Amino acid sequence: MNQGIEGIAIYHRKTKKVIENIQHPSSYVLVDHQDLDPVAVEGLIEKKVRAVINLSASFSGVYLHNQVQRLQEHGIEVFDLSNRTEYLDQQVNRPITIKVTNHQLFVKRMDEWEYGGDLQPYTNELITIRQKKADQNYPQIFSAFVENSLRFASNEIPFLLENKNYPDYFKEMRHKDVFIVARNKTYLEDLQTIKSKMRTASYYIIAVDGAADGLLKVGIQPHMIIGDMDSVSDHSLTCGAKLICHQFLDGRSPGAERLKNIPNLVWDELAFIGTSEDLAIYSAHQSGANHLYLVGCRLGMREFLEKGRKGMGSSIICRIQAGDKITDLKGIHRLYPRKNRFSEQIHIRLDIFLTQLEKVLVTIRLKIWSEQSWFSFKRKKESL
Repeated sequence: MNQGIEGIAIYHRKTKKVIENIQHPSSYVLVDHQDLDPVAVEGLIEKKVRAVINLSASFSGVYLHNQVQRLQEHGIEVFDLSNRTEYLDQQVNRPITIKVTNHQLFVKRMDEWEYGGDLQPYTNELITIRQKKADQNYPQIFSAFVENSLRFASNEIPFLLENKNYPDYFKEMRHKDVFIVARNKTYLEDLQTIKSKMRTASYYIIAVDGAADGLLKVGIQPHMIIGDMDSVSDHSLTCGAKLICHQFLDGRSPGAERLKNIPNLVWDELAFIGTSEDLAIYSAHQSGANHLYLVGCRLGMREFLEKGRKGMGSSIICRIQAGDKITDLKGIHRLYPRKNRFSEQIHIRLDIFLTQLEKVLVTIRLKIWSEQSWFSFKRKKESL
């Protein structure tokens, strides 16, 4: 970031909220997100932000990842902010005017510039230091993750053996092959690879939270959306899919508070001990699905650490229960030649256009049918 730069920055402690609020390319963003995860980074790259200023460590060195490098490869500078002031903490969820001078952040307050904190840029040297730290931490982090997973898996077995009461429409999955789609950094590429297969009417499609947006983007209508509803758009929530709001065992359901504010929306709540992906896998298996195809679902230590989870107990049990019914398709695009990105965008836009055109044609047909029915009724009435 050049010295003396000045501009408008978007600030929110939740990175997904920052991404939602970005209106223009080359924006500066302020986040509070230790160890940036792939989905957040993909969103920042897609929005073409100019720089990321993180109130936490973008790469702490607790575990190994390459998210800072991914941003830098796209020309996005990354900084960690230290010694931040209380005034900056008061500016959450609002655009603010910032200025950078000598690796110090200043925030405009009325007509005055107020010190916001010190900036540490991510250089090759700093990244190398954090990588070495992550390598040294690996044995301890891995052992703790495995122990956590096994301990929670053992405690959660009784819950996962109970008979659950699901809404009647879950029976629609009986004897069907079910696609369960979650978001990871390459799930859209996987969807592009298998979308023609997924459009077959006999498949049942479950989207986990924000994956519903990706499915609709490539022209696939989900039958059901399961999740805490914090990353799925209003457009997807009203697409006609059945909605299952993931509820905590203590009865709390933050997602339901959001759904209540959307007019005429109908949903069910299900309490479950694991992740929303676990709930999707478990409920499809328990409903008698013939086979489960997973796209973008988390598996392995790093993916869970990236989402702030210290273990994967329920995920182990749910996958053991479903057993050979599961085929994990994450990364399937690697088996096929990679298409040109421009070509991919054309295909996506064409899919969206054709889907919208089909809706328009259906509306026109209904209108013509309605008018014909009215004239027919009118003629019969006049003949009487």
